[in-house]
Amino acid sequence: MGGVVEYTRLAVTPLQIVDLLLETAPKKSTDARAFNGETVQAEAIAPDMLAAIVDEAIRERIDYGAWNRVIVLEKATHEALINKLK
Repeated sequence: MGGVVEYTRLAVTPLQIVDLLLETAPKKSTDARAFNGETVQAEAIAPDMLAAIVDEAIRERIDYGAWNRVIVLEKATHEALINKLK
C-alpha cells in the first residue's frame, strides 16, 4: 500500500520518572548498554498509563495517508465481495 514501516524504541524518560514517582535502581554491572545513571523498569508504570503512552506514540507515527488508502481499499473489497454473494 506504499507505506514505510519504521521501528522506534520507547523508553521511560527522566520526566516520567519524576511525574509518575517511579522507583529507580542502580545499573547492573552486567548491563552493557551505553547510559549512565539509575534504571527504571517500564513495568513500574501503571498498566493504563503505559497503554496510554504506547497508544500516543503509535498515533504520533501513523502515516494517515497510507491508513486512508487502506480504508478505501478495504471498503471497496468488502463491497465487491458482498456484490459477488448476491
